[in-house]
Order: sequence, then C-alpha cells, then structure tokens
Amino acid sequence: MTGGAPHDGRPRGIRLVDRRLVIDAPPSRVYRLLTDAERFVKWMAPEAVLEPRPGGTITWRHANGDRCGGTFVELVPERRIVFTYGWERADVAIPPGSTTVEITLSPHGHGTELPIPLPCNASRQLTSSGRCHDDARPVVAGAGGSRTSGRRRRARTRR
Repeated sequence: MTGGAPHDGRPRGIRLVDRRLVIDAPPSRVYRLLTDAERFVKWMAPEAVLEPRPGGTITWRHANGDRCGGTFVELVPERRIVFTYGWERADVAIPPGSTTVEITLSPHGHGTELPIPLPCNASRQLTSSGRCHDDARPVVAGAGGSRTSGRRRRARTRR
C-alpha cells in the first residue's frame, strides 16, 4: 500500500494499521460486499458508485459528507480486489487515487480472512486504542448485519 502525499509541503502523520479480519461469510459474499454498490452502501457509506472492472470508478460519500474516490486496478472474482482511493478533503492529506489497497480473500473455516492494511492520519482518524475508527465495518456487514439500517441509501453499480 502506498500512502498519501504531503498536503502543504509538510509530512503528515499517516500510519498504516495492519488488520486481519475474519468475516463469517464465504469469499464470494465478501467479494460482493466490496464490489456491488447495493451491498456496499449497507455497511460503508450512504452513497456509492462502483464500476467493478479494471479502470472503473469506486467512489463513496460518508454520512458526514466526506467523499472518497479512486479506481479499481485488479479484480479476481472471489479472491482479490485492488483499488486506489483517497479523500476529496485536502486537509486529510490523502487525495483521491493516491493510496492503493490490496485485499486478498482467503477461505478461513466457514468464513473469509482478509488482511486490510489501512492508512490512518494519526491526528484525525486513529482512536485512542490505535485503530482506525471504521475498521470493523466489514465484520458487521459480513456477518449479515447492517451498520446503517434505516438511513436513505443511493447505490449504483455499473458493469
């Protein structure tokens, strides 16, 4: 994974947090959670546009209005997803497309294990425990839950 570029010439406190998540769902379901906008908005953000093909767009808007975006780089159904992303807000210092995320889905018992190295701006996104504030979202969604039930959702998957 590559980190974001400096925002104003000064390096920012960006830290990679390595997480290994085991999700109570098969790799096929986890793959769909990450590549289908209708499923993506149930756990990640209230609005998303995904074009799951190399070069296709991946964008989403968080409930607080922050927007993230990038492109899909590589997709191997039920096995691997590589995409770029970043925030539209300049003060986050991780511009759209500046960070590459590689997710490999591995069967783990009846579920799926995936390593997710997350870039975190230490001054804004890390909790006191040293974890990113949103790193449990795939666990909730993968287990069949929805962290955003009752909210208005907009999703569009373009193939």
